[in-house]
Amino acid sequence: LARHGAVSYVGDAANPSLEDPPLTEEGVAQAEALGRMLEGHPIDLAVYTGMERTRQTAQLATAPRDLELTLIEGFREAKTGTFEEIETEEEMRETIVGAFHNAHEEGARFLTGETYSELWQRVEAAWSELLARDWEHAFVAAHGVVNRTILAQALEKSGHRWSRCCAAITRPTASTSATACSITSC
Repeated sequence: LARHGAVSYVGDAANPSLEDPPLTEEGVAQAEALGRMLEGHPIDLAVYTGMERTRQTAQLATAPRDLELTLIEGFREAKTGTFEEIETEEEMRETIVGAFHNAHEEGARFLTGETYSELWQRVEAAWSELLARDWEHAFVAAHGVVNRTILAQALEKSGHRWSRCCAAITRPTASTSATACSITSC
């Protein structure tokens, strides 16, 4: 499970759109470095979210393996809303820095967009889709908020589901249930 490499959300003449920016030179170097770290480790499934930055990260990190990348759209980036109602720099800072402080509250939204409940359900369905596939060692290139949600679900944190956590997730085996995971906390 990896977050995509670095991107720039500030457009330029070559890529004026901020909707789906590609990896920057730094992001390419990060994905290639991850690939070097993964050398010698078996990977038989490489997943991306449909965004160019996750496709590039998955492709570079799983090279030189000849894997067809698998799209699981449910792992797409969390949808943000608009910030039109935010009037001060302090309100903006509180909104961004405190993005997860109220995640456990009914109807709470990620950066004024998608509700945490919608995000949780979408990622849970995507995880089930991943588990239904035939693989032993998967690589998933996704987004920070989605990765945090996957880890929170795997750790089954209630209340403060999106608290900072670190864990390694191991694929369920034939002797465990289809949704069970082995979790090793860091």
